[in-house]
Amino acid sequence: MKRLIIAALVLAVIVSGCIAKRGEDTPQQEPPVAENQKSAVETLVEGMTPKEKVGQLFMVGMEGTELDRDTAAFLKEYRIGGVVLFGRNIQSPGQVSVLTDRLRDLKSGPGGVGMLIGTDQEGGRVNRLPGEQGKFPSARKLAANNDPNKVKEAAEQMALQLKEMGINLNFAPVLDVNSNPDNPVIGDRAFGDTPDVVSRMGMAFMQGTLDQGVIPVAKHFPGHGDTGVDSHTDLPVITYSMDRLESFELLPFGEAVKKGVPVIMSAHILLPEIDGNYPATLSRAVINGILRERMGFDGVVVSDDLDMGAITGLYSPGEAAVTALKAGVDMLLIGHSREGMVEAFDAVVNAVADGDIAPSVIDGAVKRVLRLKEEFGLIED
Repeated sequence: MKRLIIAALVLAVIVSGCIAKRGEDTPQQEPPVAENQKSAVETLVEGMTPKEKVGQLFMVGMEGTELDRDTAAFLKEYRIGGVVLFGRNIQSPGQVSVLTDRLRDLKSGPGGVGMLIGTDQEGGRVNRLPGEQGKFPSARKLAANNDPNKVKEAAEQMALQLKEMGINLNFAPVLDVNSNPDNPVIGDRAFGDTPDVVSRMGMAFMQGTLDQGVIPVAKHFPGHGDTGVDSHTDLPVITYSMDRLESFELLPFGEAVKKGVPVIMSAHILLPEIDGNYPATLSRAVINGILRERMGFDGVVVSDDLDMGAITGLYSPGEAAVTALKAGVDMLLIGHSREGMVEAFDAVVNAVADGDIAPSVIDGAVKRVLRLKEEFGLIED
């Protein structure tokens, strides 16, 4: 009997040692589900209407520092999956806590599906945390001493403040390799100008965020570091080959995928050597071909803001939304225009009804979003 007990204990230790957490090198894979047994997420998706499914795929901005009746009704009507908070929404920790409490009360799906509530707290010039205690150095300054532990500590402090205010997702770290010193949009937002520095410091930031239970978002895939144009205003073009991308720009993202990053944000950049027709956010060759198939990422892909000039200068909100989902994007970020969000929502619903978007595409995206919410405690039992 003692031998059996000892054997069982040894087996338990071996099995537990094989279970990797996010942040460790591990291939992403689905948890085993017994034959004919549906997961909680699959059951949820089966019970959702087409419009409820589409709503989960949107993350939107809002005006003001309070949740007024009009905004609450809008979020509830469209069953929006998440809200992004910008500087215009943030005054003080107490005010943000009240706002996020009200957002959580809304829910975003059937049953107890909660909202993703995000912001972009990078440090430096992209700093959303209020007050003196919320001021953090830029990524470049954090990485200047070449100490990943210092970066991890700073990320933990940021994530702790976000969590205390009810924010559960941070659009950081920036994994762009800032190889262009004249880059008008990345610059000191990047940890450095080599893939090694960006990888080491970016993974430390990611782990510090995860350690506080906040969702990190690696951005801007496949790399916005060597651009001379700001995608907020126009479409940058990067003429590199796949070989160059794999040996430079993609390295930090590959490391993040190996470490189990839960969310990756796409970039609004054109790579004519990969896809001469569509920016990365709308490109099936980039999102599905490179990120999903070549790099093996099975987490959530969120678009950069579809209100940015690189997209709005070329596509209507509806065209951008439909094309992005068909490319493999899971969540559509629209941070400023409610009219644009409604147009995009209606276009996606109609595209599904007309057969332009396969139901399996929507279901796959919704399942990835709900698995993320389930993992981070945003779905009530």
